[in-house]
Amino acid sequence: MNWSTLEATFPVDIIEIKMSVSLFTRLAFLATNFVSPATDLPFSASCSHIHTFHLETGDHERSIDIHLVYKEVTGGIDMNIVEVHNLEKSYGSNQVLRGLNFQAQAGEIIGVIGKNGAGKSTFLEILMTIKEFDEGHVVLFQKDIQKNNLEGIRKQISVVLQPTQFYKTLKVEELLKLFKAYYQSNVEVHQIIEDFQLEPHRKKYFDRLSGGWKQIVSLAIAFLSNPKLLILDEPTTGLDPHMRNMLWTYITNYNSRTGGTVILTTHNMEEIEMYCDKVMLINNGINEVFDTTAGILASGFPSVHEFYLQKVTI
Repeated sequence: MNWSTLEATFPVDIIEIKMSVSLFTRLAFLATNFVSPATDLPFSASCSHIHTFHLETGDHERSIDIHLVYKEVTGGIDMNIVEVHNLEKSYGSNQVLRGLNFQAQAGEIIGVIGKNGAGKSTFLEILMTIKEFDEGHVVLFQKDIQKNNLEGIRKQISVVLQPTQFYKTLKVEELLKLFKAYYQSNVEVHQIIEDFQLEPHRKKYFDRLSGGWKQIVSLAIAFLSNPKLLILDEPTTGLDPHMRNMLWTYITNYNSRTGGTVILTTHNMEEIEMYCDKVMLINNGINEVFDTTAGILASGFPSVHEFYLQKVTI
């Protein structure tokens, strides 16, 4: 898509509409990933204080209908960061996943729930590209992971596990510098330290931090790679309410600032209700329910907690 395409597609007059910041960041992500700098004119996107989508290329500048741009950029459909179809995985005679289906779009926060042993971690490990599966298709960033080089796919993913362990003899600032070099990141370490309020801890050894601050540092390291997909496996387990709230603040800020996609598992249904756009319940190896949190509550459940208790048996 280049400027001439845009100019031919959209009206010349300026159209200003209001939209959510989440939608803007999602669109900006799509625009920067779909426009080819090798063949198209220089392209930039920005958002005004009333969330007007702004396009600039060369001497041209337009404020245009965001929904038209979204449709043009994505070819009329939403861009799925993750697509999973009929996923199956067995460990010997134990079939953990029995035909699971899943989709995640740019900018979404999706919670994956289910009882222990339901297959949540197996599902996430497959998305991380570290576990093979038996049947089905998994597509990440429009690429089938069984037909494409995994190195390029993995560079766009960051993972935070619970618990996380790093080199015991390295200090927080040293860890950040190490992973900045490893990721070849253009994110400045001092900016990450400031963003994550790590200044009081930057000279401390990672192993001597509290569980909460270890998770904060792990998240900061994950953000160094500017991931398009962030996978979190029970990230707030064992954290006190203040640390849990701080961790979620960083996660939601990342989501709104970059339009990145977050997929997480948790047993905390309050977190699901407060922060997630969608919920997938894995039961008996399938996605028994995959709906928005609003949709679940609108169906008659007073809370996601009550929904879980009624849907999942011990």
